[in-house]
Amino acid sequence: MTAVTDDDEITFEDLTERKQDREDRSSRIPGTECAPGSIVEDLMNSDTVFGVEKIADVLLSGPDSERDFALLELSQLLDHCLEDTIKILIPIMCSHVHEWGVNVQFRVGEGLTNVVALPMTAHTSWIISTAAFRVLHEAPNLQMVESERGNFFELWGSMLVEALFQVDWNAGRSQEALAFLDECSTHGASP
Repeated sequence: MTAVTDDDEITFEDLTERKQDREDRSSRIPGTECAPGSIVEDLMNSDTVFGVEKIADVLLSGPDSERDFALLELSQLLDHCLEDTIKILIPIMCSHVHEWGVNVQFRVGEGLTNVVALPMTAHTSWIISTAAFRVLHEAPNLQMVESERGNFFELWGSMLVEALFQVDWNAGRSQEALAFLDECSTHGASP
């Protein structure tokens, strides 16, 4: 398993460029060994990064119903293309999850619970922790069935605890965490 470095950031432009490169490669298939419909072409077209890129696109611009559906693939992606999933999808999910509907937040929480069970970089654990803080901070304002509220807090709270264990606290993260908690408390809710 290859670790993703803290400095690796993927932008939407990078995703678009990768997709174009993939399409260019498949259009230059030489001769009969890579003829259209061959096994080699099928393997080239099943590039896992494309799956991750497509899901990234849905997460960034799709409605909640499409996000919810796309996130059903998260456990498969964690099994088969962990590095790209952590490098591309986790930052997108963590940046936007607090803006999405309750069902999608549940789905993201379930997926991130699988991620925090794995060894992570300090950066990944930090962005998951801050996402969990944001979600828990906004949770009192969410419209949800009262019987689901306890499950929601348990899911995100337990994930937060697991992620916090892997944060590099010597990198100034404790001051950032305290500042974030202060900000939450001044807005009238606690994380």
